[in-house]
Amino acid sequence: MAQPTESDILAALARYRTHIAEVTYRAMLRILPVVEEARLKKTYSRVTIEEAEERRFKYLSRLIALPEGNTQPPIKRPSDVLEHWDLIASQVSLDGTTVNADPEWRAAKREMYRSAILEGLGHLECPTGQWTLPSDFEILMQHVDGLEGHGWSMLRDVSERLIFWVGWGSEGV
Repeated sequence: MAQPTESDILAALARYRTHIAEVTYRAMLRILPVVEEARLKKTYSRVTIEEAEERRFKYLSRLIALPEGNTQPPIKRPSDVLEHWDLIASQVSLDGTTVNADPEWRAAKREMYRSAILEGLGHLECPTGQWTLPSDFEILMQHVDGLEGHGWSMLRDVSERLIFWVGWGSEGV
């Protein structure tokens, strides 16, 4: 069986992103209007309109893991996600992929990941004499940092995803 070409891999990646983004968008069409219109319980009657908006925004931030610097264009309320979907989806992994904006960070982490895998494999006997990563995987790693799967960040911890490398824990070392 012939190895897929780079254009085959990128076409498959594009189909994956499109499919995941469509599924996630349909879900967001249902949930974001509910978040936007959510009313606080009577026990919170002293909460101002501004505080209620802030609570909605915090929920949205946790739901889709808004980056600290937010997005471009910035999200200020839940409906902004749908309004600017084509620009925002890839920035917050709603298309099923993660791509860090810093190319130097990406290259360094990719090399750390590659080295860690090959070092681990080095403890095993290699049938060909030297371990290498599959070329299709190398190509994929140059275009995305992780395949997150469907849905939004808050719920991904209960499903499966593939993250290539973010470092050794929360310190990002």
